[in-house]
Amino acid sequence: MNKQEFARLAMIIKTAYPKDNLIPTKEAMSIWYQMLSDIQYNIAEVALQQWISTSKWAPTIADIREYSSKVSEGDEPTWGEAWQEVTKAISRYGYMNEEAAMKSLSPLARKTAQTIGYQTLCTSENIAVERANFRKCYETFAQREKEDKQLPAALLETIKTFRIGEFKDATMLPDNAGSDTKDKKELPAYGAEQDHEEVVSDPIGRIQEIRERLSANLAAGGAC
Repeated sequence: MNKQEFARLAMIIKTAYPKDNLIPTKEAMSIWYQMLSDIQYNIAEVALQQWISTSKWAPTIADIREYSSKVSEGDEPTWGEAWQEVTKAISRYGYMNEEAAMKSLSPLARKTAQTIGYQTLCTSENIAVERANFRKCYETFAQREKEDKQLPAALLETIKTFRIGEFKDATMLPDNAGSDTKDKKELPAYGAEQDHEEVVSDPIGRIQEIRERLSANLAAGGAC
């Protein structure tokens, strides 16, 4: 949105919440505009209308960005919906047709299935455990995805650059990792104590490794 469009958006906010003294100075206007200018005005306006319709409290910059993301891209499937996708794919395609099964999944469901291991999910003797691990991994991925979608594109690219640099310094990425930051998310190894993702670049080749880690993690009482 341009400055004139943002001025209209700011006026809507001020009018809807007159007691809050929102965006009171030129400096505040500049910060708000800087953090919202990458959003299309019509999307931001609809997001603001939704907020005003459902909240007694004035929105923050983060609130407007979150609602704008929902307007433009919708909500991700819940972990339960994603788990249903996986179980249906296993039932339909079976153990031998992993490529087709993966293509049938939504992006986050696919990413989670790859992290745990499609073959592991197919052959597990304790599906309740796999389901619990799937939920924890999926919710971790979904939270990161939600946060990334809310960030201004330029800020997100800067953050990704820092992520790449940190992991290259720790020799956790290949030497050419910095050549393409758009599709990479570098995180601690699978089975770490904290709730973080692992990017599996070759899930087929790492099935055995993932299964061994998963077994050791479950024995210790942990999850993804």
